Amino acid sequence: MALLKRETGVTDAEIVSIPAMFDGGFPWAGSAPSGQARNRPVIAYYPDAVNGVALSPKTYLAPEQWGPVVGGKGLLAEAVTKAYAKTGMRVRYLDDWRIHHVSAGEVHCGTNTIRAADTAWWSSPQ
Repeated sequence: MALLKRETGVTDAEIVSIPAMFDGGFPWAGSAPSGQARNRPVIAYYPDAVNGVALSPKTYLAPEQWGPVVGGKGLLAEAVTKAYAKTGMRVRYLDDWRIHHVSAGEVHCGTNTIRAADTAWWSSPQ
């Protein structure tokens, strides 16, 4: 994270945490013998909200969050919506469970979007 912030000028205030739960090969997870990285894929337990598509500077298309529902509210979707709202973005959800998630992909894997690559994403106007 320090390298990203140093090289881009992104600040802690500009970093938004999006809830996710994974299983797999994080080499720093500590369960591998000392000095050895676990070499296996990382798999999301439920559709990973960061693997969506920005439709506009204010609208984000995220995979449906199939998490626990308590009191009629989807806890994961509520947390994701709140996190993206901090950036001024509205989240729209798309059910990609059968078409992408079960094959270890998400919304971004099934889209054919064109993105401008001539401006650094961290300095793009909102």
